[in-house]
Amino acid sequence: MIRFRIVAVLVWSLGISMRLRAEEPMRFIKGGELQKLELTTAIDDDSKRQAIANLPRQKSDFAYPIWTVPTMANVQGQFGAFFKTRLAMFNPTTFSFVVAARLFNENGLADTRQIDLPANSFKVWDDFLGTAFGYTGGGGVEFDSWLIPVGGSENFDFFVTAEVYVDSPNGRYKCTVLNGIQPQTLTGLRRATSIGLNVNANERTNLGVLNDASATANVKAEVYSDTGQLVETLTFTVPPKGWAQQSVTANITNGRVEWKMDNSIYAWSVSVDNRSNDGSLMYPTYYVP
Repeated sequence: MIRFRIVAVLVWSLGISMRLRAEEPMRFIKGGELQKLELTTAIDDDSKRQAIANLPRQKSDFAYPIWTVPTMANVQGQFGAFFKTRLAMFNPTTFSFVVAARLFNENGLADTRQIDLPANSFKVWDDFLGTAFGYTGGGGVEFDSWLIPVGGSENFDFFVTAEVYVDSPNGRYKCTVLNGIQPQTLTGLRRATSIGLNVNANERTNLGVLNDASATANVKAEVYSDTGQLVETLTFTVPPKGWAQQSVTANITNGRVEWKMDNSIYAWSVSVDNRSNDGSLMYPTYYVP
C-alpha cells in the first residue's frame, strides 16, 4: 500500500512537471550563422521516401520532421532588385533537437549546416542564405530533424515558413514560398501544369526545378499560349540534389506550362512585376489519371 502511494505521488509529480514545461513561455531566438554539421546519417532516397510515406500524421496536419523549401534567393535581380529570403522555424514540442539544413544549388549539394532548435521556441532569419550559410545566389534548402542528424527522431516535429522579398522606395514586396504547407514532388506519373502565366513589357516569369533524387533529372517545360500553341520549350538537366531556374522568353498572356520529367522533382513558376519587382510564386497543379 505504501509502495503504491509512493508510485502514485511520483506519477502525479511527473505529470505536473511535464505540464509546467509545456506551459513555459515560448522563446524567440534570432537566427544567426549556422555551424557545419559534420556527423550525419546516410540514407538512400528509396528508404527515405518509404519512411516518409509510412510516417503517421496524427499530432498535426502541418508539423513535420522533414521540410523542403524548393527555392530561396540572396541575389541581385533585374531592374535594380536584390532578393533575400526570410525564414521562420517553430518547434512546438517539448523536445530540443538538431535540424540538418542542406543547401542545394546548380551543382548539387553545396553545404550542410546545423540548427539547434530548443523546445517550445522559434527562430527567424531575415536573410537566411546570407546569414545562415554565408551564401550568395539561388538554391533550395531541405530541413531534416529525423533521418540526417545522428540521434534524429520522427517525433522531432517543427514548422517552417519562408518568403522571398525585395525592398523598394515604396516599401517591401514579398513573395510567399512556403506558408506552412508542404509542396508536393512531381514524377513522370503525374500530369503537372502551371497555368495563367504572363510575359510582356510589364511582367516576367521564371520557371524553376529542384531535383529531389540521387540521379540526374531531365525536365522539359513546354510553354503554350492561351490558344494552345506551343511557343517555347525550356530544357533542364539538373544534377542530383540540384537546383535550376530559367526565364520564359516568349511573350504570353494567360499561358500555361506542361512539365515533363524522368525523376522526382519540385517545380515552380514565379511571375514578377517589372516596375515594383513584386513577385508571385505558384507550384504546378497535378493530375494522376
